[in-house]
Amino acid sequence: MDISVLIGNGVDISNGLETSYKNFFDSKIKSNNKPNNLMYDYFKKNDESHWSDMEKSIGDLSSCYKDEVSKFETDKEELQNDLLEYLQCQHTQITENDIETKKRNLFFFINNLNGHITTNEDQQKFGSFVPRWEINDKKNAGDWTVQVNFITLNYTDLLEKKLYTQNDNSGGTFVEDTSHLFTRAKIMTPDTVLHPHGTIEKYMVFGLDNPSQLKNSNKKFAEYSVKGKLISKSELNDYEEASEDIAMSNLILVIGASLGETDDHWIEEIIMQLINNPLSLVIIDSFNNDNSPKKSILQTGKYNATVKEPFKRYFNNANHQSIRDMVQELEGGFDGILERILVGNFTKETSSIVNLNFSKQDTEKKTS
Repeated sequence: MDISVLIGNGVDISNGLETSYKNFFDSKIKSNNKPNNLMYDYFKKNDESHWSDMEKSIGDLSSCYKDEVSKFETDKEELQNDLLEYLQCQHTQITENDIETKKRNLFFFINNLNGHITTNEDQQKFGSFVPRWEINDKKNAGDWTVQVNFITLNYTDLLEKKLYTQNDNSGGTFVEDTSHLFTRAKIMTPDTVLHPHGTIEKYMVFGLDNPSQLKNSNKKFAEYSVKGKLISKSELNDYEEASEDIAMSNLILVIGASLGETDDHWIEEIIMQLINNPLSLVIIDSFNNDNSPKKSILQTGKYNATVKEPFKRYFNNANHQSIRDMVQELEGGFDGILERILVGNFTKETSSIVNLNFSKQDTEKKTS
C-alpha cells in the first residue's frame, strides 16, 4: 500500500524557518519602494495572512492591468525574484542530519501516524482500516509492503536534509521490518521527495490554481499566472508524479498546508481518491498549536469541522459539478467522504515531521 504525505509551509515554519508570508512581507515588501509595481503597491496597503491569500490576490489584481500582459508578467516576476532571494537566505540555515538521525526521523514519523488523531472515534476508525489494508495488500500483491511518498509544496530541501530517502542509500532500497503501527508490513524507504511546485534551485512555480481565479478575460494572463501552465513550460515532472502517488494511496496526510483556493488541484486529487478507493483515508493537520485538552467533545467536533472547510468549499463550488455528481452517487454522499477525513494535531511535542531535529533520547523516550 502507498501512503502519501502532502507537506505545506507550516512544516518549514515549525522547524524554525522564517518562511511565513508575514516574514516575507516585513523583509521585502514593506521596506521596498517600487512605485511602478502594482503588486507591491497593493500588498503594502492590504494585510494578507497566508501565501494562498497572496497568490489569490494576484488573480484579483489582473483586472487592474487591462491588456498590459507584459506589465503583469514583469511585476509578478519582480515579486517572485524577491521571494526567491528571501527564501535563499532562509535555505542556508538548514543543516543536514546524519544518516542514522534521518532514519530515526523517518520511522518515528511512520510508526506514529495515528498518534495525532484528535478524537477517539477517528482513532477507532483508523484502527479498523489497518487490518483491511493488510488483507487487501496481501490479496493483490502476496505480501504487505508500505511505501511512503513525500510531496512538499515548499521550495526548500528541508525534508531531504532531515529524512531518509533512497538518495541516502547507495546500496539500494532500505527496508524496515519492525513497524509498531504496521506490525506485519515491510516499510520501504521513500524514493525521493517530490517538489511539484519546483525548488529554489530550479523552476520555482508561484501563482494561481486555475484560470477561473483570474479577474481578467484576456487569456494570455493565464500563461504567466496559472501553476499548471507554468509547469507545462518547465522540465518539472514532480507535478504529475505527485498526482499519481496520491491516486495510488490508501492513506493521505496533509500537514502544514492551509489548502487555500490556489491549492484546489490537490484538494481535487484527494477527493477523487476518496471517491475511487473506499479503502482510502485522509488525516489533515488542524494547525492547532494549543496543546491543552479541549473543554468538551462538542467543542472538539466543531473545531474539527472547520478543519475540513477547504473540502466543503471545493465541493460547494458550482465549477466542480462533475465532482459533485460523482460524490452524490456514492453511498453516504459527501458526508461519507467527510467521515473518511480525520483530523490530527501535529505538534513539536508529538511529531518528528514538525521537529526534525529530534535527538536520539527524544525518540527513544516517545516510543517507550
